[in-house]
Amino acid sequence: MTVKFNEKRYYIMFLIIIGLIAFLALQDITGATLWGLLGGWESEAYLKAEPIYLQQFWIFSFMLGAMVSLVYYLFRKDKSEAVAIFASFTVLVLSGLEDIFYYLFRGLPLDASMSWLEQNFFIMGISKFLGQTTVTPTTLLVSVGTGLIITYFIMKKFKKFKW
Repeated sequence: MTVKFNEKRYYIMFLIIIGLIAFLALQDITGATLWGLLGGWESEAYLKAEPIYLQQFWIFSFMLGAMVSLVYYLFRKDKSEAVAIFASFTVLVLSGLEDIFYYLFRGLPLDASMSWLEQNFFIMGISKFLGQTTVTPTTLLVSVGTGLIITYFIMKKFKKFKW
Protein backbone atom coordinates (compact mmCIF):
# COMPACT_ATOMS: atom_id res chain seq x y z
CA MET A 1 0.00 0.00 0.00
CA THR A 2 1.40 3.39 -0.97
CA VAL A 3 0.63 6.24 1.39
CA LYS A 4 0.09 9.53 -0.41
CA PHE A 5 2.16 12.36 0.99
CA ASN A 6 0.34 15.67 0.72
CA GLU A 7 2.73 18.43 -0.44
CA LYS A 8 0.71 21.12 1.35
CA ARG A 9 1.02 19.26 4.66
CA TYR A 10 4.82 19.24 4.26
CA TYR A 11 4.86 22.86 5.39
CA ILE A 12 2.56 22.14 8.32
CA MET A 13 4.77 19.23 9.35
CA PHE A 14 7.88 21.38 9.06
CA LEU A 15 6.27 24.12 11.17
CA ILE A 16 5.35 21.53 13.81
CA ILE A 17 8.98 20.39 13.94
CA ILE A 18 10.33 23.95 14.10
CA GLY A 19 7.78 24.82 16.80
CA LEU A 20 8.83 21.81 18.89
CA ILE A 21 12.49 22.73 18.64
CA ALA A 22 11.76 26.38 19.48
CA PHE A 23 9.83 25.16 22.54
CA LEU A 24 12.86 23.10 23.61
CA ALA A 25 15.03 26.23 23.30
CA LEU A 26 12.65 28.06 25.61
CA GLN A 27 12.88 25.15 28.08
CA ASP A 28 16.67 25.35 27.82
CA ILE A 29 16.55 29.08 28.57
CA THR A 30 14.39 28.38 31.62
CA GLY A 31 16.91 25.78 32.79
CA ALA A 32 19.81 28.18 32.27
CA THR A 33 17.95 30.84 34.25
CA LEU A 34 17.33 28.42 37.11
CA TRP A 35 20.97 27.31 37.20
CA GLY A 36 22.01 30.97 37.13
CA LEU A 37 19.96 31.55 40.28
CA LEU A 38 21.84 28.68 41.94
CA GLY A 39 25.30 29.95 41.07
CA GLY A 40 25.68 29.22 37.36
CA TRP A 41 27.32 26.47 35.33
CA GLU A 42 30.36 26.29 37.60
CA SER A 43 28.37 26.01 40.84
CA GLU A 44 28.54 22.93 43.02
CA ALA A 45 24.79 22.44 42.56
CA TYR A 46 25.06 22.31 38.76
CA LEU A 47 28.19 20.16 38.73
CA LYS A 48 26.42 17.59 40.94
CA ALA A 49 23.13 17.68 39.03
CA GLU A 50 24.47 18.01 35.47
CA PRO A 51 24.36 14.33 34.44
CA ILE A 52 20.81 13.81 35.70
CA TYR A 53 19.63 17.20 34.44
CA LEU A 54 20.98 16.61 30.92
CA GLN A 55 19.61 13.07 30.80
CA GLN A 56 16.19 14.35 31.87
CA PHE A 57 16.29 17.18 29.31
CA TRP A 58 17.08 14.85 26.41
CA ILE A 59 14.60 12.17 27.46
CA PHE A 60 11.95 14.89 27.71
CA SER A 61 12.96 16.24 24.29
CA PHE A 62 12.74 12.96 22.41
CA MET A 63 9.59 11.85 24.24
CA LEU A 64 7.99 15.16 23.26
CA GLY A 65 8.92 14.54 19.62
CA ALA A 66 7.55 10.99 19.80
CA MET A 67 4.31 12.09 21.46
CA VAL A 68 3.67 14.86 18.93
CA SER A 69 4.33 12.39 16.10
CA LEU A 70 1.88 9.93 17.67
CA VAL A 71 -0.80 12.60 18.11
CA TYR A 72 -0.25 13.67 14.48
CA TYR A 73 -0.75 10.06 13.42
CA LEU A 74 -3.94 9.73 15.50
CA PHE A 75 -5.40 12.79 13.75
CA ARG A 76 -4.10 12.21 10.22
CA LYS A 77 -3.90 8.39 10.15
CA ASP A 78 -0.76 8.69 8.04
CA LYS A 79 2.19 6.63 9.25
CA SER A 80 4.62 8.08 6.72
CA GLU A 81 4.01 11.65 7.85
CA ALA A 82 4.18 10.78 11.55
CA VAL A 83 7.48 8.93 11.07
CA ALA A 84 8.81 11.78 8.90
CA ILE A 85 8.00 14.25 11.69
CA PHE A 86 9.84 12.23 14.33
CA ALA A 87 12.83 11.45 12.08
CA SER A 88 13.17 15.07 10.96
CA PHE A 89 12.75 16.35 14.52
CA THR A 90 15.51 14.00 15.68
CA VAL A 91 17.89 15.07 12.92
CA LEU A 92 17.29 18.78 13.54
CA VAL A 93 17.68 18.46 17.31
CA LEU A 94 20.91 16.51 16.89
CA SER A 95 22.19 19.01 14.32
CA GLY A 96 21.98 21.89 16.82
CA LEU A 97 18.93 23.84 15.69
CA GLU A 98 17.76 24.10 19.31
CA ASP A 99 21.08 25.78 20.16
CA ILE A 100 20.62 28.34 17.36
CA PHE A 101 17.15 29.16 18.73
CA TYR A 102 18.59 29.39 22.25
CA TYR A 103 21.04 32.10 21.16
CA LEU A 104 18.47 33.89 18.97
CA PHE A 105 15.83 34.00 21.72
CA ARG A 106 18.36 35.29 24.25
CA GLY A 107 19.66 37.88 21.78
CA LEU A 108 23.22 36.63 22.18
CA PRO A 109 25.94 36.07 19.59
CA LEU A 110 27.17 32.49 19.23
CA ASP A 111 30.09 31.74 21.56
CA ALA A 112 33.48 31.46 19.84
CA SER A 113 33.82 27.94 21.26
CA MET A 114 30.91 25.77 22.40
CA SER A 115 32.71 22.93 24.16
CA TRP A 116 29.50 21.52 25.71
CA LEU A 117 28.36 20.59 22.18
CA GLU A 118 31.43 18.38 21.72
CA GLN A 119 29.44 15.58 23.38
CA ASN A 120 26.99 15.63 20.45
CA PHE A 121 28.27 13.07 17.92
CA PHE A 122 26.52 14.76 14.97
CA ILE A 123 27.79 18.29 15.63
CA MET A 124 31.27 17.14 16.63
CA GLY A 125 31.42 14.91 13.55
CA ILE A 126 30.79 17.98 11.39
CA SER A 127 33.46 19.87 13.36
CA LYS A 128 36.01 17.12 12.79
CA PHE A 129 35.06 16.91 9.10
CA LEU A 130 35.77 20.66 8.85
CA GLY A 131 39.12 20.18 10.62
CA GLN A 132 38.03 21.80 13.89
CA THR A 133 38.88 20.53 17.38
CA THR A 134 35.86 22.18 19.01
CA VAL A 135 32.44 23.42 18.00
CA THR A 136 32.60 26.93 16.59
CA PRO A 137 29.80 29.14 15.22
CA THR A 138 30.79 28.08 11.71
CA THR A 139 30.65 24.37 12.50
CA LEU A 140 27.32 24.76 14.31
CA LEU A 141 25.81 26.59 11.32
CA VAL A 142 27.18 23.97 8.91
CA SER A 143 25.77 21.25 11.16
CA VAL A 144 22.31 22.84 11.20
CA GLY A 145 22.48 23.37 7.42
CA THR A 146 23.39 19.70 7.00
CA GLY A 147 20.48 18.76 9.26
CA LEU A 148 18.09 20.84 7.15
CA ILE A 149 19.33 19.12 3.97
CA ILE A 150 18.90 15.68 5.56
CA THR A 151 15.41 16.72 6.69
CA TYR A 152 14.53 17.71 3.13
CA PHE A 153 15.53 14.26 1.90
CA ILE A 154 13.68 12.53 4.75
CA MET A 155 10.50 14.37 3.81
CA LYS A 156 11.07 13.66 0.12
CA LYS A 157 11.68 9.96 0.83
CA PHE A 158 8.50 9.63 2.85
CA LYS A 159 6.48 11.02 -0.06
CA LYS A 160 7.02 7.65 -1.75
CA PHE A 161 7.15 5.47 1.34
CA LYS A 162 5.28 2.16 1.25
CA TRP A 163 3.93 0.44 4.34
